Amino acid sequence: MREIEASVKVKFFPPEHGWMRIVLTYAGRDIPIHSSNVFDPYPALLDWLEKVFNHELPARWHITEEETYIDFIADIDESGTERLRLVGEQREDVYEDRTVYTFVDSPDVIGIAKEIYRSFKEMLDHEFEPKGWGRDLRALDWERIDKYLPFVG
Repeated sequence: MREIEASVKVKFFPPEHGWMRIVLTYAGRDIPIHSSNVFDPYPALLDWLEKVFNHELPARWHITEEETYIDFIADIDESGTERLRLVGEQREDVYEDRTVYTFVDSPDVIGIAKEIYRSFKEMLDHEFEPKGWGRDLRALDWERIDKYLPFVG
């Protein structure tokens, strides 16, 4: 698979004890996300990618991080431009109020979706161990998404 240029770089780390770490790098800043097998977001990732690659917007991929969340929202803004926003709650400790932030706001919807897909598949193909997640994510229907890649640039 060729290297994909995207305005966001994504790295999925192999799961350990039911947690999988994702790090997005955007505008020189690392944005850590921690997904849990208790609220497994990866079947919904397939749905989100399919909608994005078909330009069926809005589309949202939700990741619950214990008491906070991250949403990948692909939609169309007021000017008719497709945009991808990464929106979520963040707080420094449990005693602080939750604050909702927009961590990413980019028109590179397809490029970012391809980068998410590329990084996730790379981790699944080379580093994934089902025991770290509790089930084998390689068994998801990835062919649903593979068929779009030649057509989305």
